[in-house]
Amino acid sequence: MVVPIKILLQSALDLLYPPHCESCQKPGRLLCRNCVRQLRRIRSPYCQVCSLPVSGRSSQKLICADCRLRNFHFQFAICGYEANDVMRRLIHRFKYHGISRLELLLSQLIFHAWRDRRATLQPPEILVPVPLHSRRERERGFNQSARLAKALSRRTGIPYGTLLKKSVFTESQTLLNRRQRRQNLRGAFTLRQNSLLTGLSVMLVDDVLTTGSTLEECSKTLLAGGARAVSAITLARA
Repeated sequence: MVVPIKILLQSALDLLYPPHCESCQKPGRLLCRNCVRQLRRIRSPYCQVCSLPVSGRSSQKLICADCRLRNFHFQFAICGYEANDVMRRLIHRFKYHGISRLELLLSQLIFHAWRDRRATLQPPEILVPVPLHSRRERERGFNQSARLAKALSRRTGIPYGTLLKKSVFTESQTLLNRRQRRQNLRGAFTLRQNSLLTGLSVMLVDDVLTTGSTLEECSKTLLAGGARAVSAITLARA
C-alpha cells in the first residue's frame, strides 16, 4: 500500500514537534479532553436573532433586549459556541498564527452549528464569507472566514462565493465599543464586480459575532445589491 505523501510529512513533523493541545499546550492531542469539556455549545434558550444565550427556560421564541431595540438587516445569526477562553484561543491561533491543523477542527465545529433549525428550515442558496481587506489578508496569508465557508460548502453542498470585498482598510474592532464599531465599518464593504445575487438567499460566514456590526454592514451591502434575504453563521458568540 502506498502511503500518501501528506501523511508521511505529518508523521515526520509529529516526530520533530509532538502534537499538543492547541488550547492549553498539554502534549498528546489537538484538543485535550479537558478543553473539549470546556467548549460550550449554545443551546436553547437563546435569542432567535443574534443567538445570545438566555438564562432560564422558555418554550417561546425569544428576542433579546438589544435585538428588540435594533433593526438588523440580517434575519438571524446562528452561532455555534460561546466565545469562552478555550474557543477564543483556538480561533486566535488559527486566525493570527496560521495553525493549519486547526482548520479541520473549526470546520467541524461550524458544521455542528449548521444543524440549527433556523438553517435547516430556511437553507440559503449561497454561502458568502465576510471579507478581509486585501492588506490584512496579505499580512495573515489567508481569510479565516473564507476557509470556514469553503468547508461548510463542501459539507452542505451549498455553493460558495466571494461576492463581497472590504474596500476600506479599518482599524481592529477588538478594543472598540458598539458605537465605534458601527462608525469604523460604515461603507467599508462593497460588492465585487459581476456578483450575481439578485433574488438569492445569502448566508454570511464569519468566525465570531460580537456586536453584529460587521454582519450588519455586509448585510446592507448584499441587500442593496439585490439579495432577497441575508442570514449568518459564526463559530462563536461573544
